[in-house]
Amino acid sequence: MTYLRMDHQFLEGYSELHYQGREDSNVDQELKVLYEITGQEPDLLIDTDQAWQEFSDQITPVRELPKSSTFPTWLRVAAVLLVGTFLGIVSYNYLEQPSLEDRMVAIDNTSENVKAYQLPDGSTVWLRKGAAIRYAQDFDSRAVAFTGEGYFEVEKGQGEFSVSTDYGLKIVVLGTEFGVNTTTTNTMVLVTEGLVSLSSGKSVQELSAGETGVHYKAKQKVLKSGEDQTNALAWKTGHFKFSDTNLQEAVTLLNSFYPSAIVIKDSALKNCRINGEFKDQSLKDILEDLSFILSINVESSDNSFILSGDGC
Repeated sequence: MTYLRMDHQFLEGYSELHYQGREDSNVDQELKVLYEITGQEPDLLIDTDQAWQEFSDQITPVRELPKSSTFPTWLRVAAVLLVGTFLGIVSYNYLEQPSLEDRMVAIDNTSENVKAYQLPDGSTVWLRKGAAIRYAQDFDSRAVAFTGEGYFEVEKGQGEFSVSTDYGLKIVVLGTEFGVNTTTTNTMVLVTEGLVSLSSGKSVQELSAGETGVHYKAKQKVLKSGEDQTNALAWKTGHFKFSDTNLQEAVTLLNSFYPSAIVIKDSALKNCRINGEFKDQSLKDILEDLSFILSINVESSDNSFILSGDGC
């Protein structure tokens, strides 16, 4: 039990606050009379633990804490100050500071056309319809999250650049160009320049220009693909390679790159087979070659080309 010695002046203030309207005030009046008769300060021992208990009983606690008769008054005050400081820090961090979402830049391409965006470090990313990219506003780590189909031209000489997909694949480069296509089952990475490292857990593959890597979501494994994936990036590079490809598929690929639309008028032409490679050529030149190879008619109308004929 802890006691505190009080003088008469403090007693009067204490008496007014603590005993106002209570019968206990008779004790205070007797002490005051004693002081007036004797002229001496009466000693008053106050039980601080009991006073604290009476004060706390008047407060509805948010949560019951264990009571201890040996808990010093100064420690109670320190605890209150500590809680106040903690709440201030929490308030600053979670109320005044911008949220993680506020500190992120989000780019989504919802248009039918391919969109090009320049990142803070000077790198450029091309997004096809439905593709999306996320990165921190400060871009200090040169790290982005990506989904959909896109193409990256990474600025050289600024250290590591990384791309993470929704399914656990991490792509790391120093300065290169590559395409990414994510689906619900796998992610394909096609390198056109430089070196790229693909990793998923302990599975790691390094790709050089002209190589393709595939990340399989179910197995969390990265493998190199031996198939020619030239046409997978034709929408960006304009490089087309047709090997026994039907005309319908070829037209779909050509329409992904060139602004003019190609329409097959006669359905008999759709299954005509094509062999050949086209790179950095105008659409008009490509269609002239196809007209000669397949003996079809090509007409231009309102920024589009109409293919017609009897079939192959």
